[in-house]
Amino acid sequence: MDKDIFTVEEFVEHLTFLSRISVQIPTLERQYQFLIQLYSMAKEYQITISPEELALYQHLVPSFQHLKSTVMICETKRDDNIFKFSVDLGKHLNQLRFELVLVKMKVNNPILLCSYTSPKVANEILQALSEEVAIYSNKAYSYTSYGELLRNSFSMKKISTVVRMKQGRGSNAAEVEAELSEVDCALTLRKMLWGMQKEWDKQYSRWRATTFELLNVDDLQNDVSRFTQTIYMLEKGGSFRSLRDI
Repeated sequence: MDKDIFTVEEFVEHLTFLSRISVQIPTLERQYQFLIQLYSMAKEYQITISPEELALYQHLVPSFQHLKSTVMICETKRDDNIFKFSVDLGKHLNQLRFELVLVKMKVNNPILLCSYTSPKVANEILQALSEEVAIYSNKAYSYTSYGELLRNSFSMKKISTVVRMKQGRGSNAAEVEAELSEVDCALTLRKMLWGMQKEWDKQYSRWRATTFELLNVDDLQNDVSRFTQTIYMLEKGGSFRSLRDI
C-alpha cells in the first residue's frame, strides 16, 4: 500500500485491496487488543514466553499501528486518486476507440470483398483480425469494470464529481461499445462470406463430379436456397455490393 501507483490497473488493484482491508480492520483491531491483553497477563503472572514469540509480538505492535496509519492516509487520498485515475481511464477509452477505428479500416479492406482474393489469404487476414478484436474486446470489458469500480468507490461528499464522471466517461464508454459492436458485426459478416464461399466451392465440385441422373434435385434446391438466404443476409448486413456473382 505504500508503493507508488502509476497506472489505472495498479490503482484498481490498490483500491480493491484497500476496500478489503478497511472492512477487516475492526476485526483485526479486536484480535490485536486481545493479544495485548494476553501478553500483559503473561507479564503480570511472569509466564515464560519464548524469545521467538516475544520478538513476533514486539514486531506486531508497530506493524499494526503502521497498517492503520497507512489505511487512514489511503482513505484520505482515495477520492482525489479516484478522480485522477478516472481522467486517465477516459484517455485509455479514447485511445481504445481510436484503435477500433483503425481495425475497422482493416476489416473494411476491399480485399476481403473481392472474388479474386485467395480464400487462404482471406481466412488468414480474418483470423488475425479476430485475434486483434478479441484483445480490444477484453480491454473494453476491463475498462468498463474499472469505471464501475471507481464510480462506486467515491464517497457521498463527492457526489457532484461522480455525476461529472458518469457524463464524461459514460460517453466515451458508449462510443467504444458502439465501435466495437460495429467492428464485430462487420467481421462476422466477412467470416460468413468466406465460410459460404468455401462451402459453395465444395458443393459445386461435388455436383460437377456427380452424374446428372444421380443428382438429388431436392437437396440441390435446398442448398441453393440456403446459399441465397445467406447472400441476402450479407447484403442486408452492410457494405456489400452484389454478392450473387461470387
